[in-house]
Amino acid sequence: MPAYDIAGDAARAFDVMTNGGIALLPNDVGYSLIAATGPALKKIFDAKKRAPSKLNAMLGNDDLHRTLHVVGARGRRIYEVITTDYDLPLGCIAPCRSDHPFLRRLDPDT
Repeated sequence: MPAYDIAGDAARAFDVMTNGGIALLPNDVGYSLIAATGPALKKIFDAKKRAPSKLNAMLGNDDLHRTLHVVGARGRRIYEVITTDYDLPLGCIAPCRSDHPFLRRLDPDT
């Protein structure tokens, strides 16, 4: 059985992205090419021949979800049951606060 270095791999990927690079993130259903800057994101779109108008997912954490997404009480409870009660991963798609400081720091291309 292979020994995984999840924390080390995550730190290396974060360093690569912080320095303008691209990381490959394997997951259960395939892979994701991930970036943290506009120029790196453009390289991904160019490599995949993806139209700039096609939406791109953004990864975050629970704290970011709680302050960024606009979700009603029922939606928040569903999110909590899945992620906390059942400890499952979840990609949340929801309206967001465009005035959130996290989004305001991003360059327009990102």
